[in-house]
Amino acid sequence: MKWVEGAKQGIVVAGDQGEGNGLTQLSNPWGVVVDQLGTVYVADHDSYAANFMIPPSSDHFLDTLMQKILLAQCADIHPNARWQQNGLTVAGGNGYGNGINQLSNPWGLYVDVDDDDRTIYIADQANHRIVEWKWGATSGQVVAGGTGQGNGTHQLSDPLDVIVDKEKDSLIIYDYSNRRVIRWPRRNGTSGETIISNINSWGLTMDENGSLYV
Repeated sequence: MKWVEGAKQGIVVAGDQGEGNGLTQLSNPWGVVVDQLGTVYVADHDSYAANFMIPPSSDHFLDTLMQKILLAQCADIHPNARWQQNGLTVAGGNGYGNGINQLSNPWGLYVDVDDDDRTIYIADQANHRIVEWKWGATSGQVVAGGTGQGNGTHQLSDPLDVIVDKEKDSLIIYDYSNRRVIRWPRRNGTSGETIISNINSWGLTMDENGSLYV
């Protein structure tokens, strides 16, 4: 769903045709991303597909046949590109736990590519917090939650995703067990504001106009 800033209800932009693997359907969608052209990409978990929707479409038509071509164009990745087999740990990697150098069931993450430090924000689900890791750091910093599981304005409960709203210098968090989307000050914030309530979601993204997709 798409939520225009200040709106009290969202607009369906993909799916809503019942569960299934048809071109007009979704089945347990998880991740969602919007590119600079306004194209919406959906990770359709139970259909094992990555779908996209061209913005002018009014019938929520999803096309999987051309997904590899479009994804390669948008990400500027050659279709025959090869990837290194060995990765680099940039956050956590010190066992399961709640220390500032540890993560517990991390889910969504956001990389601030405009930041010289390539700061990474991670939804640390089982620790009920959002943590910030600078590139090359050996430990993170709690920037939201981390005060115990709960439904208070200063608490989170199983956060699954986080993105950054650069315009308002804030974090947008999907707080799973509280079924809400929260806006939290990005710097020195101690509590958040619920901007969407009573909603189930797996992922968040925001377009250049500030519209939120959940």
